[in-house]
Amino acid sequence: VGTDHAFSFIQNLAKEAHTHRIRTSPIELIIGPSIGYQGHGTAPQTFQSGAEWVKGALL
Repeated sequence: VGTDHAFSFIQNLAKEAHTHRIRTSPIELIIGPSIGYQGHGTAPQTFQSGAEWVKGALL
């Protein structure tokens, strides 16, 4: 995912929420450090945190 695309996606979500009069929408962008060869890796705990968030959102 490119950084510009990620920022654009979050901005579009926030704009859409605003059109529906949602002023304090639960939208957040969490950027963690890249690891590994040329920074093209992600720590396992990042995936775990994401999975836990999705689980909480669905249940």
